[in-house]
Amino acid sequence: MGDIRVIGLDTNIFMNVLREERGTESSAILLEKIESGSIFGVASVLVLVEISTLFYREGKFDSGKKAVKLLEELPNLMWADLTTDAVDMCARLKIKYKSRLMLHYHLVLQECW
Repeated sequence: MGDIRVIGLDTNIFMNVLREERGTESSAILLEKIESGSIFGVASVLVLVEISTLFYREGKFDSGKKAVKLLEELPNLMWADLTTDAVDMCARLKIKYKSRLMLHYHLVLQECW
């Protein structure tokens, strides 16, 4: 039996496809591979908050809700909840490297899987 490939996904992958931005075909290909089951994806539930926020800022409330529903139903993609251990690790990394919290949370998720 072959190895199962797991990849951690950040908000930009989803937004590239949802907004149909030019030059981001690799994001669509990646999500197609996840949908087909050739790879398994994992993302933080915080990605859904970020996606909603991006649509809501533009007053596109229905589009934001539809995007979240579509992503929640994507096969072979697991949505990881925020745990207290992950919060602790992310806070420590944020302080140590003086950088964005979400970046560290996605790295923590990928490390756990």
